[in-house]
Amino acid sequence: MANFFIYQADVWCYDDGEAIREKLRRSDKAPPDEDDERSFDSDDYPKGPYDGEREEADSPQHCAAGADCLNAEVLHDGSEIGQWLENPLTEYGLKHLRGEVLNLLRGTRIRGSAAVLEFWRNAYADEIGTLHEVAVGEETVYQGFDDREAESAFTKYAEQSDTHRGKAANELVKWFHDGKLWEEFDGRS
Repeated sequence: MANFFIYQADVWCYDDGEAIREKLRRSDKAPPDEDDERSFDSDDYPKGPYDGEREEADSPQHCAAGADCLNAEVLHDGSEIGQWLENPLTEYGLKHLRGEVLNLLRGTRIRGSAAVLEFWRNAYADEIGTLHEVAVGEETVYQGFDDREAESAFTKYAEQSDTHRGKAANELVKWFHDGKLWEEFDGRS
């Protein structure tokens, strides 16, 4: 995670936190000893900088300056957001992000901006894992991030008899796993 400051109940990237500190110094509002964080409140003066590599959160953290951030992230749609602070996510945060990514891919309702969600999907790609899809013919029977569920769906459709497979008989069964396509064609008549 990038170094950050805490100021007025929010997180700020290193450059914006330093800019706030400099502005407060020029207006004689800096504490006598900036290194003694016990001597001032973060509502009055930015505390930090903190090394954020250990600071996991339930959601991705961005600089509170938003589009005005000195290091703003430019999204694929041209909009800008505060610098991503590269924080790791809690298990809850990863689960929530996986769900939102699936909603985006399925075209169902998402919270917030699709451009921001795409940014997070790319930023946390290693953490959220590989998206798996299992399809029988044109029908997607599983789409998710769980290896075991994807393998189970693949096995279920690949091993069923023609009678039980119904319309799936003689159709291609696909399973995308770790970027590889696993296929089985049931050619029984």
